[in-house]
Amino acid sequence: LRCLRSMFHLLSPQPQLTQTITQYLLISPTFPTFFSSQIIAILAAILFPVFARARESARATSCASNVRQIGLALLMYAQDYDERFAPYETRHGSTNRRASVWYDTIFPYTMNEDIYVCPSGDYTWSGHGSSIGGTRSAWPSGTGVFRETVRASYSVIRQGSSSDDDRVNPVPFPDSGRRMAQFTRPSETILVFETRTGYLGHKSSVGFYEDNTPRPMEDNGRVRSMMYRHSLQMNVVYADGHVRSIPQLTDINALMPF
Repeated sequence: LRCLRSMFHLLSPQPQLTQTITQYLLISPTFPTFFSSQIIAILAAILFPVFARARESARATSCASNVRQIGLALLMYAQDYDERFAPYETRHGSTNRRASVWYDTIFPYTMNEDIYVCPSGDYTWSGHGSSIGGTRSAWPSGTGVFRETVRASYSVIRQGSSSDDDRVNPVPFPDSGRRMAQFTRPSETILVFETRTGYLGHKSSVGFYEDNTPRPMEDNGRVRSMMYRHSLQMNVVYADGHVRSIPQLTDINALMPF
């Protein structure tokens, strides 16, 4: 029995011995500098990915907080406007040079432009594309709410054709949004998600083929205009206000239920 105890003692980790050996390896003048640098390089190679994952986890948490606040602002707007969500876009004037979008409309409920930007990435846009003519060039120059350039990492679906009267979505054009009562599956219908562009009105832009099968994801998490920035996951907020981090969508009905 004493023999077995001695064997276990020898085989068990010895913290003081390990610390002494480490100190010797790193600071002893008799230990070659070359080997010390190699050991430090090995430790760095092990620890740096851990630190990178920790930083990305913190950014993903901040992003989830952003979409939660945006979702809450959309719901607060709906409560104030006869249970209608904010319009995707409102055009001001016949020249369509002062288009405002949901980004601008819900700002009184957020009062914080920083929440529109994900810590892991953002995009800027000064209009919605020449195909629909909804530019912002008549707004004051600069970036931000009611400015010529919008800086944001999130968007909502603009569903339907490019015709002004036919664009409908959870937060639609022209001047009145969907009624909350129209959401028959609010816990399954996504309102806000991560993206890299301001215009998402077709299956292709949200990462699906015409037969509703998902498109392949690129190495950086991009699927057309959708961005899965956080370890190939994306933060979204649903119509009932809850937030989730999800992998690549495989069911387009979560985005286009109407």
